[in-house]
Amino acid sequence: MPERKKIVFATVAQPGARSQAESLLLMQSIRAFGGNLSEEPILCLYPEREKKLPSTFMEKAMQLKVEVRPFSPDEELRNWFADHACAAATAESHAEDSSLLLAWLSPNAVVVREPSAFLLPSDVALGYRPVHHALIGSRIEEELDPFWTLVYELCDTPVDRVFPMRTHIEDIRVRPYFNAGFIVVRPERRLLREWKMLFASVVSDSRLQSLYALDQRYDIFIHQALLSGLILRMFRQEELQELPHTYNYPVHLHREDRTAPKPRAMDDTVVFRHEGFYRDSSWTESFPGSDRLKQWLVTQVQELGMK
Repeated sequence: MPERKKIVFATVAQPGARSQAESLLLMQSIRAFGGNLSEEPILCLYPEREKKLPSTFMEKAMQLKVEVRPFSPDEELRNWFADHACAAATAESHAEDSSLLLAWLSPNAVVVREPSAFLLPSDVALGYRPVHHALIGSRIEEELDPFWTLVYELCDTPVDRVFPMRTHIEDIRVRPYFNAGFIVVRPERRLLREWKMLFASVVSDSRLQSLYALDQRYDIFIHQALLSGLILRMFRQEELQELPHTYNYPVHLHREDRTAPKPRAMDDTVVFRHEGFYRDSSWTESFPGSDRLKQWLVTQVQELGMK
């Protein structure tokens, strides 16, 4: 059996020019700024219902030496992020025999420096970042609300594994609430496949449906809540490693950030997340980055036709 790679990067290209362009921007950034990890394998998944991706996408992916594969969506999963869970499970299955680690990244991420912290110590099974905002998260000093009580029940979460975590931007202490769009796993532990199966098994639970009617955010973020409960079930705390504040940094929330380690510019981060910075025609004036980084982004945005 050939020696396994150190890590494989994986993301998803959803239908539509915007998602596909963002995934290409992510993949281009890995090749440009990934340092010693810049030549590691990249896997891009797309829903097989799309039949095939545009030829322009495939040509750029080929230039970047990206492997593009279809995944099978679960059509019963009627949820905002169901496809992400299905794609992540497919990526994990594909990586199990070929790579020691899988970095599952949302397509709206951009790498600007070598993400060396992705190379987890041998005794660590999962690298993570907390969510940006608390939103529906469970504050550690408060009793579990009905939503999180049900999530822990559905995930069979051991309550004694709960520990404090601070949200990325607000610095609020919550029970573990992991960002589902930015996670490094050991594929053989099967977290992402278990996540997808759990998602499918509870999607029709009438108690969840009742909670969705009370607050739509429960419906939007159930995928992330289930992942959080499942991580606590599958891993001991000493197997988890919080990645540095400079990883998964939300550029769109930079002005809101009041935390001590707030980066001055995106050049000081390793990987930043965005919500379509390029859609504002004057984005170069407000984007917190050096001229060098902004010029690189300008070139990519223009070449990818991002709007």
